[in-house]
Amino acid sequence: MRHKSEETMERIKNAVEEFYFANHRSPSISEIASEVGCAKSTVHSYLWEMDKSGMLSYNGKTVE
Repeated sequence: MRHKSEETMERIKNAVEEFYFANHRSPSISEIASEVGCAKSTVHSYLWEMDKSGMLSYNGKTVE
């Protein structure tokens, strides 16, 4: 498995937080991908990795 970029993880985390505070709901993978400028599959992979490392909570459907 390729190493995940710390910078991309931080961008995803910030995008999730900003979206949640602005919209009072968790963003979809599509919304995160659009904000970060990555493919949905890349965001999905990062979300699972970030969940494992404790950066955020992702259950396959929602990000918290």
